[in-house]
Amino acid sequence: MTDRRVDSRDEIELIEILRVIWKWKYLILTGTVACALIVGVISLNRPKIYRVDMVLQPAVTGMDSRGRKIFIDSPQTIKTLIEAGAFNTKVLDHLKNPNSTVPQSLQFKVNIPKLSESLIISYEAANVDWAIAILEQLAKQMLEKYSEVLGKYRNNYESELLLRKNEISAIESENKLSVKHIEKVRNRINELLLETKKIDAKIKLLLDEQSNYLSNSDKQENLNAAVLYNSLVQQLTTMKMIYKNEIDDYYMQAERENNQLKSKQNTADILLAKIRQIKNEMNSIQDIQFIKSPTSNRRPIRPKAKLYIIGASVVGLVIMLSLAFFLEYLSKHKNRKYQ
Repeated sequence: MTDRRVDSRDEIELIEILRVIWKWKYLILTGTVACALIVGVISLNRPKIYRVDMVLQPAVTGMDSRGRKIFIDSPQTIKTLIEAGAFNTKVLDHLKNPNSTVPQSLQFKVNIPKLSESLIISYEAANVDWAIAILEQLAKQMLEKYSEVLGKYRNNYESELLLRKNEISAIESENKLSVKHIEKVRNRINELLLETKKIDAKIKLLLDEQSNYLSNSDKQENLNAAVLYNSLVQQLTTMKMIYKNEIDDYYMQAERENNQLKSKQNTADILLAKIRQIKNEMNSIQDIQFIKSPTSNRRPIRPKAKLYIIGASVVGLVIMLSLAFFLEYLSKHKNRKYQ
């Protein structure tokens, strides 16, 4: 029984609300339309604002050990510089024109997409061509700034590259001298070995002669001949030992030169690897890359007339409904007063 009474009251209240709305329908409709028209007229009379965007990637000075790009300035740093107006003065100076009105100040918006190394730079203005010109000039000023710094990096790499090449040239010159010296030493060793063979042949010949002579002579002559032959053999043996010592010295010289040659070649190989690394780092240097040049879709971003009109209609409807119920309340209160 109680539920039925509650439902009956709800139905009565709903009917009462609808009755009030129907009674004041013209006021509500007129007020809502008036709010929408006023906001629409104001929105359409406001200047149209366009947005121009460009997308760029920071300049790269090299690659780290993991092959990742090393930026001259991080995207966040460049964003801070642009938004702080670090380039504004030069941009405005280059845009000054007595026949046109140049903005007194510039306000850029910069966005860095997630997991991206690029920056989206936006500028809003009533004149699309001016906005494009401003962004193009900003791009030019950024190129000039960072190109100068990148030039210093390139000069440093070129200086280091020249230094390494000069070191390799010096090593190659030393190696040529070492090769020539080793060749001379080997030639001398071959000459001494040939002389040693000749001495061995002479010693063998003397020993054979000595044997033949001693077998055919008397004792006194044998004694004198033995002393003579022994003396000659001793002289040849001494000369052979001298040659052998000289050969050993030359072998040591050749080995020492070969070791130095290998060491210098290893140094040259290291320098060549360093040169390749320097060239790779030089090739990895790149100026600011403009992924998207300043462009606009030619559709204004403000005023958003449709959105404003819809919003004004909703707000106007709420205000008019509130006003209608307030007037209804005053009307009932007045009627009760005179009853």
